[in-house]
Amino acid sequence: QAGSSRRSLSAACSRLLTRVLRKQSMPISNAAFLGAGKDVTGVVTAFRMNSERLTCLFLASLLTLVPVQSLRCVVCNSYLNGDACTDWDAFSFIQTCNETEGTPKCAKIVQQSKEDIRVIRKCSTAVVNDGCVKRASHEDGRITYCHCSTDLCNSVPPPFSHPKIFLGALLVLLLPL
Repeated sequence: QAGSSRRSLSAACSRLLTRVLRKQSMPISNAAFLGAGKDVTGVVTAFRMNSERLTCLFLASLLTLVPVQSLRCVVCNSYLNGDACTDWDAFSFIQTCNETEGTPKCAKIVQQSKEDIRVIRKCSTAVVNDGCVKRASHEDGRITYCHCSTDLCNSVPPPFSHPKIFLGALLVLLLPL
């Protein structure tokens, strides 16, 4: 449909251009423009041609627009934001990623050491596939890097979203006391 509407707009613009070029042979004098002359048809015709041109250009520019959907990610650091980042307060840390620096992705980095666990959630422009990669770090620690490409994909999963947790909770509820 987009191709046929562009062709019909192109044909309409061609016809308009042909009409404008034919009508431009009409002289428009300064006297007519200033209202000194009795005939102002040249001014009206010139105004009509310019408004038709602008309309055609406006319609053509609308066809070139491409809808943009920005990626939204959770952006926080458990060291700075505490448990709110680990447990994730849904409305406090949502940000729209900047698309001028490359293709944005959401990232979640979990740093585990003997002492504590830190969680960093952010926008990223890393050129990596979606998914997680685990790496060893110093002093028997681990770092897990996860990247994803959908809105809020680096958030905390809702309760009972994992089947094992759901089944375990269901068994506890069904067992007689």
